[in-house]
Formats: sequence, C-alpha cells, structure tokens
Amino acid sequence: MAIVISYAYIHCRPDGTPFYVGKGTEKRANSLLERNEYYGKVVKKHGALNILKGSLPCSSDKIAFDLEKGVIKCLKRMSVKLTNMTNGGDGFETGHMPWNRGGSLSDQMKKHLSEKNTEVMAAPERREINRQAMLGNTNRRGATHTPESIEKMRISSTGYKASDETKAKMSVTHKGNTVAKGRIHINNGEINKMVYPNQIPEGFNKGRIYRRKVWL
Repeated sequence: MAIVISYAYIHCRPDGTPFYVGKGTEKRANSLLERNEYYGKVVKKHGALNILKGSLPCSSDKIAFDLEKGVIKCLKRMSVKLTNMTNGGDGFETGHMPWNRGGSLSDQMKKHLSEKNTEVMAAPERREINRQAMLGNTNRRGATHTPESIEKMRISSTGYKASDETKAKMSVTHKGNTVAKGRIHINNGEINKMVYPNQIPEGFNKGRIYRRKVWL
C-alpha cells in the first residue's frame, strides 16, 4: 500500500505574493480546483498557468497542520491578503474524504458557507439569473403522477397540521399576493384551472378535482 505524504503548501500570484496557504496531498497542493469563490477569482484574474506553487512534505498530518497555521499567522501579521477563510488547521487528515466528497464541515465553515450562500442568493443579479433560467421551463408540463405516487402523497399529508409559527410565516409570505384574488377553481373532469367568474369556458364546471392529470 502506497504511503500518502502530507504537504503544507502556498499558492502565489505571478509576482510571488502568497494568496493561499493549505495542507493536503501532493496532488492537492498542485491543484487549483475546489476552493472558495475568492480564491477562484484570484486564479481567474491572473490565469491558472501563471499561479506559482510551493509545497513542503511533512512527516505527519499534525506537523502539516501546524505549519499551515503558522504560515497563515505569519503572513497575516505581515498584512498579506490571503483568500483563506479560516486560520488553518481545520482541514481533513490525509486519506480522508474532502468536505465536498463525503466528509463533514466544521461548525465555523458551515456558518461561513451558510452566510455566504444567503448573501449570494439574495443579490438582485442572482435572482434575475435564476428567473431567466426558469423562463420557458417545461420540465413538468403534461406530466402525471402514478396512482401509487398519488396515494403516497395522500398518506404523507394526512393528519398534517401546520404549527402556529409556520402559519405566521405563510401569512407574511403571502401578504399582498393578489395572483388568485377574484378567481375561482374550475375543471372539466380532467383539468383544473383558475379563472375569473365571467371567463368560464364551455365544458368546465366550478370546483376542482384532486386526482388530476394536468394543472394549467
């Protein structure tokens, strides 16, 4: 069985200025993939082929982690701007799966990722990108549920009662929503629709069916 050696490593800008310190295998030390967004922006700015890499093999994970923390601390004292999101020493031991391939995140990293994701998804430009991506989406158009799936959904929702807290959240979310205001449910035995009372097409009756084929 091959012995996997731990490395402490540094990635630098083309002018030799460090921007990331890490710990991992030799392969990880030479890879520019699967790191945070800030790191990715630096690599994109200078070009992957122009990033300088330096690494030092260590006799144990502990020594590699300690070296990683020491280098980060030293560089920060020198006011070197790093893309590291932590002070080091919180990665995975050699041979363990990285966090995005079956491992587990530290509480600090979970909190950071949660806050970052919330910030990104709340940005107007990201919301517009998501809206544009969904335009014309016909993925479920005309799709039907099997009788087995319908029965499973019926059983799973039977007896469910929203808590007062959930009801309050739903109330706030839907406050001011006038999409269905003034409309009524109609169906023709197979299809459900919502229309205004004076727009009921021929063949449709008031009310809706729950074992439907299509929702329009």
